[in-house]
Order: sequence, then structure tokens, then C-alpha cells
Amino acid sequence: MVKAIKKAGKKNDFATIESEAKVIAANLDKIPDLFPKGSTSEKSRAKPAIWEKWDTFNQKRIAVKTAANELAEAAKAEDGQKVSSIVKGFGKKCGSCHRSFRKPRKKKKS
Repeated sequence: MVKAIKKAGKKNDFATIESEAKVIAANLDKIPDLFPKGSTSEKSRAKPAIWEKWDTFNQKRIAVKTAANELAEAAKAEDGQKVSSIVKGFGKKCGSCHRSFRKPRKKKKS
């Protein structure tokens, strides 16, 4: 989704940016239900740190949701400068949570 937003930003495709940002915000609302305490599995890339540092995890989720909503509003207003500004920091906000709370992908064996 972030890649789609960045690609749309290069084209000033505000409708796509708004739509993708709204999807991200909606998905972030699902996070607490998707990560009940101890919900790990072999297929999951979730680190135990999610539950050990739940408050931090949740604060990061809220920060990304806030940014996604701001991005959707800026795109709706077709404010290219604000969209660009938000997008620049958006990936870092998402990545911060992913680096802290998600295991890297397993490398495929050749």
C-alpha cells in the first residue's frame, strides 16, 4: 500500500492516495483484534515484543493511523505539498513498527 501511495504521488493521483490511505487506517483499527496476547504461530512474523511492549506497539499503531488519516485528507483536498510532506515520513513510521515488532522474511532456499 505504501508503494502504491508513493507511485500515485509521482502522478498526483490523489484519488488513489486517498483510497490507499483510508485502507491503511482501517487496517490499523483491526490490529488489536489481530494480535491477542500470545497469538503466535510458525507462519507469523510477529515478534514476542508486541506483547512485551504492547503500549509502545499501540502508540506506533495510533501514530501511523493518524498519519494515514492526515494523508487521506490532504489527498482529498488535492494538496500536493502536504501529501508529499506526509508521504516522506509515512514510510518511516510504518517501518519503525515493522522493524521493532516483525521478524524478517525467511530467505527462500535456492
